[in-house]
Amino acid sequence: ELVDQIGVSETLALVERFGGTRLYVPTKYDPMSELIGIISHKAVASLVQYAAGDVFDLPKADAAIRAVRNRRIREKWQSGDRTQRQLAIEYHLTERQIRTICAGLEDSDDRQQSLF
Repeated sequence: ELVDQIGVSETLALVERFGGTRLYVPTKYDPMSELIGIISHKAVASLVQYAAGDVFDLPKADAAIRAVRNRRIREKWQSGDRTQRQLAIEYHLTERQIRTICAGLEDSDDRQQSLF
């Protein structure tokens, strides 16, 4: 439901920040909302317009978040956009973990990717 309204990246940002808790949608747009900075002004406005005053139970979705992260890491590595060291720093992982992810050996539960 959220993905349809604000998109995958914005929904993922909310899940990463608030996963496992309830998201209370403000009743009116407030540029000082705690949501600003996590998602864009446009996404907050769209969310308020769609679901003002509603409450969403956000899944923790650790496996899905990890799978998306790993896919992004592999894409950046394969495109030559970042070195493994740069990726380790960017994602707060060890270089060994980055090598494992880039090699495609990182365990992920692909069943949860359908959440996003």
